Amino acid sequence: MSGIVNIHNRCYSYEAMEQDLNKIAETYPRYVQLSSLGETLDHRQIYCLHLHGDAQENYGLPENMRVERRQPKEVRKILVQAAMHAREWKNTQLVMMMAEKFLRCYKADILWEGIPYRQLLRSNDLYILPMTNPDGVQISQFGVSGITDANLRNSLQLMMEKQKGKPASIAKRWKGNARGVDLNRNFEVGFPCEAVNPGENPLSEPESKILWDCITKLQPALVVNYHSTGQEIFYRRYFTGLEHISRCTGYPLVQETEKPNGSLGDILTNEKIYWCTLETGMGRAPVWHGQIYAWWFRHQHLLPMFLATVPGSYR
Repeated sequence: MSGIVNIHNRCYSYEAMEQDLNKIAETYPRYVQLSSLGETLDHRQIYCLHLHGDAQENYGLPENMRVERRQPKEVRKILVQAAMHAREWKNTQLVMMMAEKFLRCYKADILWEGIPYRQLLRSNDLYILPMTNPDGVQISQFGVSGITDANLRNSLQLMMEKQKGKPASIAKRWKGNARGVDLNRNFEVGFPCEAVNPGENPLSEPESKILWDCITKLQPALVVNYHSTGQEIFYRRYFTGLEHISRCTGYPLVQETEKPNGSLGDILTNEKIYWCTLETGMGRAPVWHGQIYAWWFRHQHLLPMFLATVPGSYR
């Protein structure tokens, strides 16, 4: 793939993502809106890339050729988020590539499975959070020195000294945010999970609160989570689109039956929002770079698939 997002970048950092997001927003200003949903503990932005229909699509067309777009309250929303766990940062690169390809195809007005890309966004909007935990990603990629706040850095150093192993290895496999909290155990339903560091209280961390505030505001029809590893698709409540996603990726479907443990999936289920989690890759995260080429082959068409198979409400 050639374009803005470089598939050959072995260490896709927060800075690389930020540059690519700005380039995408500049290249496709009529179809996207880039915003920051808030800041992390170490003052990094949690970005949201909103892909929407072209507001000028009907400009200059005679009335009988114009396409009607639903009113805002009728537009279904799909949210995709990645890198909630720090060491799973390779998913950021994948999701960014998926977003860029979608926009390129949308602008060219080509077909996906016989459906014009432009039609897919006439009644749906996509919201992409490519890196939910940028501080944690910084730790996984660059160690404690990647954190700029001195107090956070000192606390991290103390946390790592209590763990077994070399500091570089501990940092590389870091999972939490800059306070060591597992963000996927920082939600209300099933809190606290004693097996990990879930935080002092539900939504005690800025990253989980920002994500949940976004979901509460949007009320999406579907939330897609990108995690690693396992090459499986987890879900709680079935919808037909799961079969299509499974066939496209080759990942088997696994229905989650564990009791609630403070995960994002638990609170989404409680709020009657459909969700699925795609576990990319094999081995231990962070995965070796070569795996992303196979991921790209399997995932490059998933954004239009999410839009075409978005489930209806089960409220």
